[in-house]
Amino acid sequence: MCNEAILPLLLDDPLRPALFSDNLDRLKPPFAVYADVEPDGEVLSIICAVLTNTIPDSEQELQLLAALDGWDEEKPSILCPYSMWSYQKNSVRTLLNQLIELTSIVSPEVKRVVTMSPMSVDIGRFHRNNGAKIIVPPPRARLEEGEIEFMDNIHYEYKLPNVVFH
Repeated sequence: MCNEAILPLLLDDPLRPALFSDNLDRLKPPFAVYADVEPDGEVLSIICAVLTNTIPDSEQELQLLAALDGWDEEKPSILCPYSMWSYQKNSVRTLLNQLIELTSIVSPEVKRVVTMSPMSVDIGRFHRNNGAKIIVPPPRARLEEGEIEFMDNIHYEYKLPNVVFH
């Protein structure tokens, strides 16, 4: 996980650059930022994620999680990466795979890794090529207007490795 030294790089976020008015919110529980950093300090890739018990469907839901006074969720069961980018080809894939493996070891209460990803052919290809399965959310009904609202985001689920301690 990262500390405040990573803040300037969060401005490079290509997916959700204006998610929070203060990027410090990305570093406060239940949020976290992970980075692949070379020994010389060069940052290769970044993943922003949230630990939760529900899968967020929108940036507004992420903002609501950040606005909660304190964090009272007991043992969140879902790690939800909501933004990721790289400065070197394939490095975000490496970081994502390391994060999934590490999560299964240090946070055994986390049972699922599910992204909140913008609908995009390239992003979908990345996740499917990395072994994720798409989760098709049902459309949300907008009762006041009697219409169906389709989501701007889609979810991809990664399988956690089975880690057995002897």
